[in-house]
Amino acid sequence: MIQEVKRSYLEINSLEDLKENNQSTDSYSLNLLDPINFQLNKFFYKNIGKKHRWVDRLVWAESQWIDYVSNNKVKLKSKLVNLIGKAESPAARMFGLELHAKKGCISCGICWNNCPEHNINENKKGFPKFGFNCSMCMRCIYDCPEKVITPYISKFLVIKNGYSLTNKEK
Repeated sequence: MIQEVKRSYLEINSLEDLKENNQSTDSYSLNLLDPINFQLNKFFYKNIGKKHRWVDRLVWAESQWIDYVSNNKVKLKSKLVNLIGKAESPAARMFGLELHAKKGCISCGICWNNCPEHNINENKKGFPKFGFNCSMCMRCIYDCPEKVITPYISKFLVIKNGYSLTNKEK
């Protein structure tokens, strides 16, 4: 089963006011809530978990949610996820510099026309030139009709149900 992956950016002000923002930006901040808001944790558990059939915590009382989000192991994991989240954007940008079109590129322009970050431009020879503004959506890799767009070094990335970066057929 192949499932389309859609990347969205969320600006979260409160449980009642979730506002989708389709543009990535450098002017965001990612901060841990202090004091902890168990309602926000519960909200995401219920809404994200629907698709994955998460049900074990749906019967929890408020006191159980408060105990859970106050647990030192959960706090440590939250800090780790927060740190990784802060590093994601620069890492994605660096990935853009990793990409190149191998021999076999037909200069069709699909990659530069479909890049949501306008990270790909046509070079003087008519081939894609990748910049420093990648969001790692992988659209260029998936949409390439010749399957010739690949990273130089980061071929270890696992892309579930997608184009294999190690495919040597082309």
